[in-house]
Amino acid sequence: MTVGPPHPAYSAHPDPAGYLAALRDPGRIPVLGGFGDGFAEAAAQADPATPALPTGGVLVLTPPGSAAAPLGDALAERVGGTFVACAPRELPALDAAADHVVLAALADELSLDLLLEALDATAALRRAGRGEAALGVVSGRSPQELSRLIAKGLGAGLRPPPDHPQLCIAPWGGPQREEVPGLHWVTGADAHAEVVAPLLTGRRHGLVSFAVAGREHALVLADTVVCGAHAARTPGQGPVPDAAPGCAFTGKCFRPGLDAADVIPARAIRADVVLANSCTSWRPGDGLVAADYRLTDAFAWGGAAAFIGAVHRMVPDVRLNRLAHRAAAAGATVGQLGVLLNRQAGGREVPYHLVLGLPWVVPVPGAGPARLADLAALLDRGDSAAEERARARLRQAGRAIRALRELPLAGLLPAEGLPGLDARVGAAVAALKGDPSVLRTDTEGDPVERLLELVAETEYGVALDLHDFGQVSESSLNEVWEDFLETTAVPGGGRCPYCGGPTATVTGRHPAYPELRREVWACHRCGPVLDLPAGAPVRGIRLDCPPVWPSPGTVEVEVTVMAAEGAGEGLPAAVLVQVAKAAARGLVVPEPQRVLLVPGSPVRVRAEVEVGGHAFAHHEHAVRAVVVAGGQVHSAARPVAVRPVE
Repeated sequence: MTVGPPHPAYSAHPDPAGYLAALRDPGRIPVLGGFGDGFAEAAAQADPATPALPTGGVLVLTPPGSAAAPLGDALAERVGGTFVACAPRELPALDAAADHVVLAALADELSLDLLLEALDATAALRRAGRGEAALGVVSGRSPQELSRLIAKGLGAGLRPPPDHPQLCIAPWGGPQREEVPGLHWVTGADAHAEVVAPLLTGRRHGLVSFAVAGREHALVLADTVVCGAHAARTPGQGPVPDAAPGCAFTGKCFRPGLDAADVIPARAIRADVVLANSCTSWRPGDGLVAADYRLTDAFAWGGAAAFIGAVHRMVPDVRLNRLAHRAAAAGATVGQLGVLLNRQAGGREVPYHLVLGLPWVVPVPGAGPARLADLAALLDRGDSAAEERARARLRQAGRAIRALRELPLAGLLPAEGLPGLDARVGAAVAALKGDPSVLRTDTEGDPVERLLELVAETEYGVALDLHDFGQVSESSLNEVWEDFLETTAVPGGGRCPYCGGPTATVTGRHPAYPELRREVWACHRCGPVLDLPAGAPVRGIRLDCPPVWPSPGTVEVEVTVMAAEGAGEGLPAAVLVQVAKAAARGLVVPEPQRVLLVPGSPVRVRAEVEVGGHAFAHHEHAVRAVVVAGGQVHSAARPVAVRPVE
C-alpha cells in the first residue's frame, strides 16, 4: 500500500532520477516508490520542521560496482560529505576522515566478511585520529527498500517526542536499579506477553533494548517471541521461500504451545531505535533463515529508524544494555552506541555489533550532541582492584571446594552440600563476569563473599564429623589415609617439638591421583606430631598443655595455628581439640571453634578438656588438634599422661 504522509518534506518518487534529485536536497525526505505501512506512522507524525543535517563529517561508502552507488553519491552530496566506491579495507589507506561512516549496499551485495571489514576499517580510522568513524549500514533487498531506510533516518529528528524515552526487556533475573532517568525495566516474570506486548506496540519509545536469547528470526521472551516475519502468512497460501522457518509450514511457533499468530511482530514495535542484545540478531544477505523472516529485515521494514544487533553468537551481557541506555540518555547517536557496545564487549566476546540505519540518528531527542570521547567515560570497566580481589577470593573458594571433593579419596567422610556450592560458584562467576545471562540483584550481598561463607559452613561440618570420629576412634589421621595412599618413609625431617627426639617423614601419594599427597612427621617417642596435605594453607600447628593431666579435673589446651604464605587474608578455619576415643575413656572435649587465619600472624585457640574420674585407667592419651581450612584437613598430636588426684 502506498501512503502519502502530510509533512511537506516527504515525497514519493516512482522514478530513480526524480528520487536522486530530491535526495540531494537537504530540505526533502524522498522515497523511491511508496512509503509502505511501517513507514507511514513515523512520517505522518513528523513535526513541521526542516530535516537537520548531521553534526560532523560524513563519509558514504559503497562496494565497487554496487547498484547503490548513485544513491550513496546523492546522500553524500546532501550532507556535505564524501562519497567513495571501494572495499572497506581500503578506507584507512585513503585520505578519509569522518565522524559518521555510511556503508550503503543492496542486501545481496552484503556479506559477513564485508561487514567485518567495515568494522575493522572504521576502528582503524578512529585509532589514527581521523574522526569518530561511527558506522551505520543502510541496506535493502531493492533500491526502494534502501530508500525507505534512509528516509526514516533523515526524518528521525522530525518525529515528536516519544511516549516514553527508553525501555529495556530482560526476561532472566530480578529487578534492576533505576540508574537512568526515563528508563523502564521489564525483567523476570514480568517479561511475558501480557505485559510486554502493550509496551512494545502500544507506546512509542526512543530506545527499546532486549537482553534475551535469540535467533536470526526471533527474540525469545518469557512466554512469547518477537518474530521477524515481515507479514502474517497462512500455511498453504502462496509459495514458501527457501530456508523459511517451521511456522511458514505449520502455523506454529518454535516455542511450544505458541501459535504463529500470537507472537509479537518485530515490524510492529513502536520504537525509534531497537537494540537486540541477542545471538545473531543482525544478519546480512547470507543468513540461515529466509530474508522474509529475519529480524534485520523486519526492523528495516518497520517503523524503527535504526536497529542495532550482533552478527555473532554470544551470551547476552546486560551491561551492554545498561551502557546503551546511559549513553542514549547522554545524547549518543546510534553509531556512537555501536562503537561503545563493541568497546564494552571486546575481550569477553568478539566486538561485532552493527548499526542498521544512518549512524547520526539520536534515540533520545534533545539530549545531544555528544562526543565519543566523553561518552567513553560511561563504559563499565569496573574497579580493577576490587575485581582482582574478587577473582582471588573466588579462586580461594574454588581450591577449597575441590579439596573438599577429594576428601573421600584419602579415606575421610565426604563433605555435605557440594552440589549447592557448585550452584553458588556459577552465580558468583556470572556476577564477576558482569552477569551476562541474568540480572544481578543486591538483595543477597556479594555472591563471592556469600560463596566463601557457605564454604566455611561446609568446612565446619567436616570438623564436626571429625569431632564425632575422635569420640569413638583411636586412629590418628595418618592411620586413616595410609590405607588409601602409597607411602614412603624417610628418616629425619627435624626434631620433635615436644620431646626434642628424632623424627621420620612419611609421604603418601594417591596411585590414581598422584597430585593428591600428604606428609606426616612422626616422632619415635611421641607419635605423629604434624600431618599436612600437599599445598596446605596451614604450615604449622602446635599443641601446648601440661604433659600430665589430673583425673578428675579440667585441662586447658592451647592450639597455635600458622597459616602458609599465600593462604589468603582472613582464611576461615575450624579448629578442634580431640582426645583419642574420648567418649569411651571419660574425657569431654568441646566442639570446633571458628577462627580466621592470616599469614604471618599465629592464631591461638584455647579449649578446656574435662578429664573424668576414670580417665586414668588408660594412662596414656593422644591429644590432637585438627584444623579444617581451605577445604583440607590438617592435624597435630602429642601424648599426655593421666593420673588420679591424690
